[in-house]
Amino acid sequence: MVCRVSITLAPTPVPAPTDRAPRRRTRVLALPEARWALVSLVAFLLALPLDLGGAPAWTYGPLYVVAYAAAAAGSPPWRACGRCARRPWTWTC
Repeated sequence: MVCRVSITLAPTPVPAPTDRAPRRRTRVLALPEARWALVSLVAFLLALPLDLGGAPAWTYGPLYVVAYAAAAAGSPPWRACGRCARRPWTWTC
């Protein structure tokens, strides 16, 4: 006995797209936010063992300040303020 199979159930071959744009990936440290985050992380990781180890405050305090300032400097609102400061004659940045 011969069974009939419908053609519509057979998978149709899909041609591979040939005009795709090549995938480009941005390196992490190419982003200014990532660089500021790295500076902040390194400063914090240097300050933390000093703080927990009982070192004087003058050794770890400035490192915490650097960590805090670097985290704030890399945030988009602070960078927008810098753009506005360079162009004071415009109201929109």
